[in-house]
Amino acid sequence: MVGAQSYRNGLIVADAQARLIRVSPTGAMTTIGQYATASMPSIWSMVVDHDNRHVVAVASGIAISSPAGALLRIDPVTGSATTLTALTAPFSIATDEHGGFLVGTGFALLKLEGAAMTASTVVATGGFVIPTRDPTTGDWLLSRDGKLLERHAADFSGQRATHTHGLGWLFAMDHDPHGPLIYAASPATLAAFDLRRNAFTSLATVPQATPTALDAALAADRAPDASGGLVYVSRSTPLSVIEVYDRAGTVVRTIGPFPAKVTAIAFDGARNIAFGVVAAPNHRAIRIRIPEDAGKTCVCAVGVTGYTPGLSLAGGRTIPLRPDNVMLLSVTGRLSPLLRGNIKTLDAGGRMVATLDLNPLGNAVRGVPVWIVAVTLDPQAPGGIATVTRPAIVVH
Repeated sequence: MVGAQSYRNGLIVADAQARLIRVSPTGAMTTIGQYATASMPSIWSMVVDHDNRHVVAVASGIAISSPAGALLRIDPVTGSATTLTALTAPFSIATDEHGGFLVGTGFALLKLEGAAMTASTVVATGGFVIPTRDPTTGDWLLSRDGKLLERHAADFSGQRATHTHGLGWLFAMDHDPHGPLIYAASPATLAAFDLRRNAFTSLATVPQATPTALDAALAADRAPDASGGLVYVSRSTPLSVIEVYDRAGTVVRTIGPFPAKVTAIAFDGARNIAFGVVAAPNHRAIRIRIPEDAGKTCVCAVGVTGYTPGLSLAGGRTIPLRPDNVMLLSVTGRLSPLLRGNIKTLDAGGRMVATLDLNPLGNAVRGVPVWIVAVTLDPQAPGGIATVTRPAIVVH
């Protein structure tokens, strides 16, 4: 599908029986594997790893009364799984900008990093906490206690604000790639949290089966697909399906039914930009992987004034980056030596690595967010651009 901005490789879906299912763009389903054990019967959350090849899934029981849990790294091609680490009562997972993971448990929000998955507590909290990144500031938003949305600094050095809502437990959150909205799914509601006004708006009702606990998975696509869909949300009444919503909260199509309650949704091959630390604190490798565009020229652009409203492209697409002076310098190769290797031909695996080195600027960049977007060039695509990635953010 030339010129698409949506994810082109379909979905990976997890269910309450610890089953992973691949869903093709046409809706065809293939079981990748089933990973349930007596003590860890379900998968409750998952992310695509920074290598853009593996899924890291949270396997566990349902409640504190069944506390065994683990992080599993699963190859969605072969179905093979390895245990990264054991955890007590894990529920949610997110990735950070250094290649590590944030895991919400029944007791705390943990940071796990390094080959040994060394764990440290970043927020001590009661209740199952769900983290997501605020793409407008780099802050972390944490849902917990059934009515609170906490805002924490990017490095968890302090809590900035608390927002209340009446939606009950939020089971999943993801951000709109082209606007300052966080989509959230509760047992009965799809809602949008406006990051500018700090206000929730209910978009749609999402009926769930009884019991309602640990349901309402959610994932937001880069842009509407051909049917106009953007937000993928699970429901389990009367059947277990995924409904695809547009930004107005209207269902434009349905995927399924699935054999069991859907508990997590990810886009296959979704992580196009990942980061690695070259030299602390502010020298980073920017790892780009767009497998479907191997051999094409890729331009990695950076900006410092935000990702919305962005630049409009042919076909209704948007490059989610404001055209500030830094962005203009980056796409013309004039940010060297701060930014190197950001215009290259993707290798046979669709990969390239650029480097962003702000260490020479010292404390002048402390707390400064930088947004990063990659595009691939194709003269046959609308506007000459084949793929546009989601915006990624780092806070220095």
